Amino acid sequence: MFPDPDAATEHLQGSVERVTFHSPESGFCVLRIKVRGQRDLVTVIGSAATITPGEHVECTGTWTNDRQHGLQFKTQHLRAIPPSTLEGIEKYLGSGMVKGIGPHFARKLVRAFGERVFDIIEQEPDRLLELEGIGPKRKERVTQAWAEQKVVREIMVFLQSHGVGTARAVRIYKTYGDRAVERVQENPYRLALDIHGIGFKTADAIAQRLGIPRDALMRAQAVNGKVTVITGGPGVGKTTVVNSILRIIRTKGVKVLLCAPTGRAAKRLSESTNANAKTIHRLLEFDPQIMGFKRNQDESSVRIRRRRIQ
Repeated sequence: MFPDPDAATEHLQGSVERVTFHSPESGFCVLRIKVRGQRDLVTVIGSAATITPGEHVECTGTWTNDRQHGLQFKTQHLRAIPPSTLEGIEKYLGSGMVKGIGPHFARKLVRAFGERVFDIIEQEPDRLLELEGIGPKRKERVTQAWAEQKVVREIMVFLQSHGVGTARAVRIYKTYGDRAVERVQENPYRLALDIHGIGFKTADAIAQRLGIPRDALMRAQAVNGKVTVITGGPGVGKTTVVNSILRIIRTKGVKVLLCAPTGRAAKRLSESTNANAKTIHRLLEFDPQIMGFKRNQDESSVRIRRRRIQ
């Protein structure tokens, strides 16, 4: 399946009729969606931490034509919302996503409480005991499972509202769990270190949406350790990271010395930072007579930071 690079981004919304595939590890999912005005179900490809038949989904993405599976809607953003219709609520509760509720009991819940069933589970759980066949233990399983689902939804809404795409949001949730919002709010730059596929530029954009100043020290968290390795392919933000670190350190009045392993690397480092850079040997003043460096760890007056820009 090859998306058309010129395809226009579109919005799609509807109810989930069937979850054809969902990976709990990666969040990747294949859904069959009922869209108003469409006679046939629409195949939607995307990512979701959890997804359940009966939920309403709002998607942004592009149409692709798969040679084997036909027309599909490939999402960039996918947001799941609990259903509001009685039919959707019954399908949602009866799907097995809430432990202790199957199709039969879901039907009884909807008949008893109607559209208020979610509020009853969350705010008045003791009323579940009014129904025949449910006791304290089953009530506890239902309310606990519902609370867990609510936490996941709130985390996804928070991340997506701050510019995080669905696939990345799922990876963040899978990495940090219930503390995802807390971790991101504390220091969004940790995402560049902890989450595969998120570089400095993405973490920096999230930080700006959270209102973190561009001169915040956490923006240069890479300098917190004595040795930091910055790696990645072209365009992921290595040069941006180095320049950001330099700007922040200089505002603190700290002297910075740049060096690189080879002359060519030192030249590229100078060009990318507009600052003087030397080879490691020149900076540490290698002396061939003693086969050692004149500048070493005993000379605390010399402040050295090594960065290699590939």
